[in-house]
Amino acid sequence: MAYPLSVIACQREDRKLAELAVNHLVLRKEFLSETNGIYQRSTANRQKSYGNWGRGVAWYLLGIVKTLREFENTDFGDLNELEEIWKDFLKQAGFVLGLQNEKGLFYSYIDIPETGVDTSATAGITAAFAWGFCMEILIEEFVKAASLAYHALQEYISEDGFLRSVSQINRGGEELQKGGYRVISQFGMGLVAQLYAGLKE
Repeated sequence: MAYPLSVIACQREDRKLAELAVNHLVLRKEFLSETNGIYQRSTANRQKSYGNWGRGVAWYLLGIVKTLREFENTDFGDLNELEEIWKDFLKQAGFVLGLQNEKGLFYSYIDIPETGVDTSATAGITAAFAWGFCMEILIEEFVKAASLAYHALQEYISEDGFLRSVSQINRGGEELQKGGYRVISQFGMGLVAQLYAGLKE
């Protein structure tokens, strides 16, 4: 929600929409970010689930960096809470980087190797790294990690241009996500495209 709101806010020069986008990020930080990682879901009474689920981590990090990138060189850079959001992004990016495997890939649950590689999580997480480096928020170590992932992902691209070894949508519950079932899904290639664009920026 925050990213499309930020795009529209900048096009319309609408400060209220920009504030709403930032408020979405603040709520995500308050409900989903913990010292032990990132959760995909939380109820109003903070019952959390999908802790460190790879694609949820990707949505979290990529959502922040793409949203706040929209506010670069605009009048919205002075919005309250931006500094705290960036601090959380830096903290979580550092935590996540330490869980990338030696080939440059991430697992379905990034802290549980037994759940197997998830290419969509890998593409999304490292796209956030690449865009963070473009914005001079993250250091060179992160763009190197993104480049390593991009090259590793090439072997998972099918002959007709789709990304293989993508974790299934999460409506099947955590058991499905931890079970190693993989699919080809179009959004996987979209995340690879985001990674490629970030590396070429």
